[in-house]
Amino acid sequence: MNKFTFVLVAVLAAGFSFNQAAMAQTKQTISFTSPASASKYTKEYGMLVGDTAGHELRIFEITRMLGQDAPSINGIKMKQMLAHNFTEYVDRNGLGLSYLTILTENGDRIEARGNYVGHLVNEKNSKNMMTLTILSGTGKFLGIQGQIQSETSSHFEAKTVDTNYTITYWMSK
Repeated sequence: MNKFTFVLVAVLAAGFSFNQAAMAQTKQTISFTSPASASKYTKEYGMLVGDTAGHELRIFEITRMLGQDAPSINGIKMKQMLAHNFTEYVDRNGLGLSYLTILTENGDRIEARGNYVGHLVNEKNSKNMMTLTILSGTGKFLGIQGQIQSETSSHFEAKTVDTNYTITYWMSK
């Protein structure tokens, strides 16, 4: 093997090794919709503040069961999403805080926390925009990082929510 071929092989091997390490932190993005039929308010508590008309504090839990065509994260299907939320609204306009747990089919979990802003669309519906930061994961999701963005339409009378999600994540070890 001549000197040029040896150097070329060494450079290619080094590039391959670097590429393998970089792939471990490659960002992945998935988008999906959780329809109203998959979402249920499982706990809900509200309290009127009394200082102004319509000023309300709420704590609630929403469970989203993802079906057979549930999206996968890092090759593992998501099974359920559990959101614990706090809002402070005046006439359904205001800010909220959410803790989200994603449960996967193999029992691993992904935990995220974020804030959102909600606004009244009409007397029967509201929308909110949320950004969550992925805090941690268990099992195969140890070292997961990223963000979850969502847009939710709430339907008051039916007590249902339609949510569009975009999850951008990477694995760092």
